[in-house]
Parts: sequence; C-alpha cells; structure tokens
Amino acid sequence: MGELFQTGSTVAQGRYRITELLGSGGMAQVFRARDERLGRFVALKAMRHDLPYDPGWATRFRREAQTMAGLSHPNIVSVHDTGEERRAGGGRPVPYLVMELVAGRSLAELLDAQGRLPLAEALPLALQILAALAAAHARGVVHRDIKPANVLLAEDGTAKVADFGIAAVAGRTVLTGTGAVLGTPHYMSPEQVEGRRDLDGRSDLYSLGVLLFRMLSGRVPFDADSAWSVGYAHLHTPPPSLASLGISVPGAVESLLARALAKDPGDRYHDAAAMRAAVEALARAEDEEATRPQAPFEFGLADLFPPASSAPPRPRAETSRTALVELLCFVPVLLSVGWAVVAQSRDTAGAGTITVVSACGLAWTWYAFLRRDDSALAGWPRTLVRAVAAIGAVVHGVTALAGLGMLAAEALAG
Repeated sequence: MGELFQTGSTVAQGRYRITELLGSGGMAQVFRARDERLGRFVALKAMRHDLPYDPGWATRFRREAQTMAGLSHPNIVSVHDTGEERRAGGGRPVPYLVMELVAGRSLAELLDAQGRLPLAEALPLALQILAALAAAHARGVVHRDIKPANVLLAEDGTAKVADFGIAAVAGRTVLTGTGAVLGTPHYMSPEQVEGRRDLDGRSDLYSLGVLLFRMLSGRVPFDADSAWSVGYAHLHTPPPSLASLGISVPGAVESLLARALAKDPGDRYHDAAAMRAAVEALARAEDEEATRPQAPFEFGLADLFPPASSAPPRPRAETSRTALVELLCFVPVLLSVGWAVVAQSRDTAGAGTITVVSACGLAWTWYAFLRRDDSALAGWPRTLVRAVAAIGAVVHGVTALAGLGMLAAEALAG
C-alpha cells in the first residue's frame, strides 16, 4: 500500500493511526487503527492502491460505505466515517471507510477450527444473520455475498454481517459489467450464477441456506474443481440432504434447508422475516428438547412376572432404540440359545447351570423383544428377528422346564 496505508501511518489528517494489518482481499485491505480523537480502536478498510485503476471498483467501494452507513442494526457492522486519502505528491484518491472493530473472529475461522457446529449453536447464529438480512432488505439492500468470512463473531456471541461491497441497492444502477458475475461461487444463488440483475432478498436466503448447511455438515452442498462446475450444480443439481451425509437432524431442519436451497426463488421463503420465524420455531423446539427431563429407566419383578389383573397396566417410560442397538440386544439371545443346545447335546454342563442360563435367556428375550412393539427395524429384518426371538424363547422355556424336572428327579432320588 506504499506510504498511504501502512503500520504507523495516519489517515484523515492524523485522526486515525494504523497499528496493524488485519486482513486483505481482492479489492481492499482492513487495518486495525486508533481513533486519536475519540480514544478508541476501529477497523479501517481501504481500497488496495497497488491494483490497476478501475473506476468501477472505486465507485463500488464508495457505495459500500454509503450502503453500510444507512444500515443501523445490532447484527450489522457499523460504519463510523468515510473519506479519501491522497499521496503527498498527488495522484488519484484512495477511498476508505472506518467501521466498528469487532473483537473476536469470523465464522469462517470458527468453522475451520471446529469443522461443523451442533444444531443448538448453528440455529442461533442463523437467527442473528437473518435479523441483519431482514433489516438490510427492508432498506432495499441485497447483500449478494453471504458467506462465513463475512460474518464476524463478537466475544459476547453476537454475529455481525460485514462487507456490503457488492450489495445491490434498489433504485441504483448495478455496477456489474455485461456477463460479469459477482459473489463467491459456493454460496451463490442460481439467479446470481445466471447473472440476473433483478435480484431480491430471496437470493440472500439461498446463500444463508448454503451457510446453514455448511455449519451443520462441515461442507458446502455443492463442490467441484472449477467455479463453472459449482455454478452448474447450483442451477441443476438437487442439494444433498444431511441424512445422506450421515448427519441426524430433525425432519423440520431438513425441510427448512430444502426450501431455502430451492432453485426457483418462488419456492423459497418469501422474505427473511418468514425464514427467521421458521428457524426460531426450530430453535425453540431444540431448547425444549434439551431441557426436557429424561424419564428414569424402571425394571422390577413386575416386569418379569406381571400380575394377573383386569386393570390396565401402569404406564412405563419406553426409550426408543436404533437398529444397531436392537441388533446388539439380539446377540445375547443367539449366544444363550446356542450355548444351551450345545451344553445339553454334549453334556458339558450340569442341569442346574443349564436351567439358570435358560431362565435368564428366556427373561432377556421376553424383556428385550417380545414385550416391545417399537422395533427400529422394518420389513423382513424385523420379521426375522422377532421370529428367531420367539423360537429362542420356546427353546429356553423347554430347556428350563426340562432342567427343573431333572433337578426334581435328582432330589427325589437322593
């Protein structure tokens, strides 16, 4: 940046003193600076001076300052000041803007560190971003570049949307050249990929859908070796579900993502407020699920030998099982049946041991399978498991009775 913007230099006749470079992009650099007049630190964003002169970039940069200055919301980075700086020897002016300094890190840095976020953490972030978008859309501003790098996370957990450098503002001439496409390919809406100029807020909602998918899965829905291939996928390829990636979320979350990532803007939420209401309902349901007390697991003699009564059985809390847990519960049934059969045929165990094992196997088979009707299996696997369990119960029952008979006979003979 030469002598204009570097550590130790000052801007605006000495008001802002640059202390360090925070980051650099394709069009601008962001510095940490001290406001000597107000005694506070700020973020100073200046257009890169080493780029070939393009009046469109300078105009776009100035419009970003005007756009952000017109947006006042807790979830949007505030703009404090704007201006232009010239070299001491003259030359073209370099525009800059002064913004609040968000102490924390970007959502991109958080995702790079953690991979993906739990639902209870991703939904509140989406709510804050949607609140910012609702405020921007109400002023006729479409961000057009919602992505993790443009969401800053303050230390108190507040999410702030930044970088309105390519925002489209209602009533203004679009600065995109013929055939040019602005945005980040992985987060572009289909209409952005097509280069349409009549974008509205639903384009940002698509990008937020991609961002929410990224937060929950650790990857973007569409990825490829080239920007063209990614854009083609946005236009023509159905987005994957989280379930297809092995990620379990409530069905309502899958439905929300499917609607947000619809190819046709008319199939998405009609505005940010509507999508925010849907996310808020999901977040509320997630909070209720997290705070709901878990029913204690109960087991007693009444479960093994229920009393003969005409009264309805007392309600008992049941816990749902996955298919894997159900198959693991089935292993003891097979082992106990096999052991009992081998022990009897080869006479490798006494009648007492066989009787005890068979009785325990019968109790386990009845408790784990025969008394329940909430199998996680379906179709022929469920039918097979329940049939084998029933056969096992019969084998255990017969073996236990036979063992008791043998023990009784031995007692009488003795």
